[in-house]
Amino acid sequence: MGGGLLENVTGITPDSAVGGAILGGTGSVLQGAVDGDIDLKNALIAAGMGGGMNVVSDYFGDARQSALPQFEGTAVENTSDLAGLVGPGGLFDSVDSVGTGWLNDNILDPLLGAAKNVIIDPQGNLFFPDENGRYSFGDGTGTTWEGFQNNRGEGDVFAGWD
Repeated sequence: MGGGLLENVTGITPDSAVGGAILGGTGSVLQGAVDGDIDLKNALIAAGMGGGMNVVSDYFGDARQSALPQFEGTAVENTSDLAGLVGPGGLFDSVDSVGTGWLNDNILDPLLGAAKNVIIDPQGNLFFPDENGRYSFGDGTGTTWEGFQNNRGEGDVFAGWD
């Protein structure tokens, strides 16, 4: 996402924690200037809300990335840098990135359920399991997730499938 002047001059993106705080606080100060009543307390609250919303949004986005199906060649970590607030290169880089495992295990996995185990044939068709965990390929054949995983090697029936 391009940040215009803010990103070009400072390297801070609007969707980062700091960018959200700057934009929230600036918006409050500008509104106060228009109204003729600049309120530092309101500006600090708006800055906190702007940065906080970006942190929460980033955490959920990072957790969702590791909860959805992963295709060959993709690497997704079960962590979030909280919109650049923590982790390497973050505002507080000495604080480790935050794990997303709890959110995945307790909220996203139950909500997404079967969407985690999608089978994709070489033509790009998507197959989802039924309520019994079986995949039907529409031609009278089917399998389970375990059967699919165990028969993906070269020469196996699901070779070339994701």
